[in-house]
Amino acid sequence: MVIAAGSDVPWMIYALDGGDPRPIDALLATDIPLYWSKDRRYVYVVEGFELPADIWQVDIDTGQRQLWRRVQPLNPAGVSRLSNIIMVAEADAYVTYYLRVLSELYLVDGLH
Repeated sequence: MVIAAGSDVPWMIYALDGGDPRPIDALLATDIPLYWSKDRRYVYVVEGFELPADIWQVDIDTGQRQLWRRVQPLNPAGVSRLSNIIMVAEADAYVTYYLRVLSELYLVDGLH
């Protein structure tokens, strides 16, 4: 199964073996799907990559949302957002990457 949406099309589930797509009313327009549960009952989504990024487990039949993880670097200094979140192994783990931009400010007195 594949989840996809378009600018004028809501989230839909497409079966890889054909058949008509079906809408997923449980997903919001701002959701970004990350991973299916093994039984295909849940889809894990994030509503954006700002910090902290909340990963939600969404029941595609009932629409119930449960917070699965709140993701952010241990030291968020210099990180404004995550670049991506990749989930693996039946949602037992995730990998994320981000860009850290740090700078230093120097104050100089007495220059003429």
